[in-house]
Amino acid sequence: MWREVSNPYAAIGWIREELNTLLRQARIGLEAAAEREDNSLLTDADTAIEKIQLTLAMLRSQGASLLADEMHGLLRELSTGKIEHSDTALSALMQSLLTLDTYLDRLQAGGTDLPLLLLPILNDLRAARDMALLSEGVLFSPDLEAVAENKIPAAKKSIQQLAPAIEKWTSAFTQAFQKFLVKPEDKEPIAQMAAICSEIYPQLEPLKQRRLWWISSLAISGLESGVIENSISLRKLLSRIEQQLPTLQNKESSENNNTTDLLTTALLYYIAIARDGNQQLDKVRDLYNLDKLVMDPQDLERARAGISVQNRALFDSLSIAVSTELDNIKERLTKLEDGEDSGDDAPNIDDLLTKLADTLKVIGLQESSKALHHSSSLLAQARKDGATLDSEQLVLLAGEILSVETALDNHVNKLGEAPEQDHSDAATPQLPAHELWQMVSRLLSECLGVLEQIKEQLQDWMTGELSADNFASIGQNFEHLVGALQMANHAPATEATRRLQQIAAALLEQKDLPTENVQELFADAFTALEMFLAASRDQQPEASGLLELMIQRLDRLESGPSDATSEVSALPEQKVAVEKPATSTTVVDEEILDIFLEEFDSVFEVMEASLPLWLKDTNNIDARTEIRRGFHTLKGSGRMVGADEIAEFSWKVEMLLNQVVDDAREIDKPMLQAVAIAGAMLPAVRDRLKGNNKTIDPKLLDSFTSILNQLASSQAGTTEKLDSFIAELKEPFNRWLNDDLLTE
Repeated sequence: MWREVSNPYAAIGWIREELNTLLRQARIGLEAAAEREDNSLLTDADTAIEKIQLTLAMLRSQGASLLADEMHGLLRELSTGKIEHSDTALSALMQSLLTLDTYLDRLQAGGTDLPLLLLPILNDLRAARDMALLSEGVLFSPDLEAVAENKIPAAKKSIQQLAPAIEKWTSAFTQAFQKFLVKPEDKEPIAQMAAICSEIYPQLEPLKQRRLWWISSLAISGLESGVIENSISLRKLLSRIEQQLPTLQNKESSENNNTTDLLTTALLYYIAIARDGNQQLDKVRDLYNLDKLVMDPQDLERARAGISVQNRALFDSLSIAVSTELDNIKERLTKLEDGEDSGDDAPNIDDLLTKLADTLKVIGLQESSKALHHSSSLLAQARKDGATLDSEQLVLLAGEILSVETALDNHVNKLGEAPEQDHSDAATPQLPAHELWQMVSRLLSECLGVLEQIKEQLQDWMTGELSADNFASIGQNFEHLVGALQMANHAPATEATRRLQQIAAALLEQKDLPTENVQELFADAFTALEMFLAASRDQQPEASGLLELMIQRLDRLESGPSDATSEVSALPEQKVAVEKPATSTTVVDEEILDIFLEEFDSVFEVMEASLPLWLKDTNNIDARTEIRRGFHTLKGSGRMVGADEIAEFSWKVEMLLNQVVDDAREIDKPMLQAVAIAGAMLPAVRDRLKGNNKTIDPKLLDSFTSILNQLASSQAGTTEKLDSFIAELKEPFNRWLNDDLLTE
């Protein structure tokens, strides 16, 4: 269940709420356009999809960005009336929305960004626009620059007169290629082409040219050995390779020509899908990580099934909606059988059937949808003619409704997947990887909550607020934590947490507080566990290093200080909410400090870009969200590592912003000024954590902190105090207070 890799798309979780809002906006627009048969209502949907596409492009998710781009293109043409079959296009767009939502789940949970998975839905969107369909090779995108030049065979001493050599190569390659086209099964011309390519690439200095002809020699040798299929598409590609021979003499043109890289990529695709058995091709696959870009056909189909349908929550909600529609239809059907008239206000049963049929079409029950549309047409015609259905027709319609219910139940239970083959001899089936990781992620969040309870209990014990009679609750919480980590299937973390529990139990039996040395070691181990769990949940690369740090501290506690296993341990003094002196005296482990400062710099970079935007336009919700998220992150991470001054400072600003989010206070000038000053002071507060107390006067910091408290509690006279404070404020703390930037 546990995944020991970093997730480059973990950032999706930070903005998932905003993405979900945009997806919902797009869905509402599509439904409105379909219901009213008015494509001019697609403007909101188009705007939402465009924002999603731009966001995903920034996150460098090729697959999700490509899907959103195709949706955006179809929406534009739909809204301008260029699409003839609107129903088909709207259905494809609705399916794309559902697929995009599930694909984002996959990325957020650590799944590989694999555009090949989206090929069927991408082609559905392109077909609705009468565009050429994409092939698997088009979506294959290895990073050519990721392989250093020294990994590619070096150029030997180049030929002085390249033109005669090129003429010789061109003639020989063309002759061999023509023989190959006439008799594709003949190995001799294939071997000749491979030999010519092997002769060419060592003579070429430009990297792109040398790489193309080196890869060409390998691909053609794979064709010769039979591990690469001799297909029409490959023969067309070799024809384009042949056309590159005359361009070899123009070094600058080839280096700036994108065609060279496109041909190299195309050849790498055939190497990627080649059968095993050719050692040279296997090495190239490893060099360019090609196995991560293609999948076994069966694995590919299983993965596509996982993202081409909705998740369980979505299917359950659809099931409820459809069941409600079915109940309405059955109620009307019963009244028709009894000969009752429901009155003018009651919906016609044919309208209800049409609505249900459209819903079934969207979730993939095409046959049921067609059957209901047919019945709806018959009922509509009968109503128009003033006729009534006889008992036999009503029984057939009732049977049709029951069939729809059965099909819906099966569809929901399988989450829309196609029926699977019998795997009676196989192991117990597993959930899709991204769904498993979502479960682990929630479990880790629960672990962090339990760990926070343990920390509070230890703090209470240290200050004398937790009696010895209540020590058992700490042990119980540790048991819950260990059990949760066992469920998450991470043996090293489980074992380390068990060791931490045993040390805590042994130390809690003592009457006196532990020495400062023991406190610091225990606090380091405890904090490392907190940061490890948080980093693992967010799939950050530093997670494994944090666990190693925890284990190092545990080793020292168990065998280092002589009193380590016989004293009561609690968090160091700086981790307890006590009054701080005027200068920052927080002591944080250097390894943990480096990780925190790296996160601080990343957060401040985003805040530095967002603050001016929000101060200029307070309606910019995205900018405000980034600012609030930044202070929230610094509060949480600061508390975890013991950087309490940064944590508490950030918490006071976050409280102000929370009041705005909760509509508990208006956005006024004093509030904006306070946030602007707080943002400008953050680097100075960071300096204090590193021991540099010269960048800000401690009295100035204390005075401003007091003003933040007064603003949060809306004390009278705070505005005047803030004005007086600003009047004495100097650079860089007033950097965002100029009249052109700060909104009135």
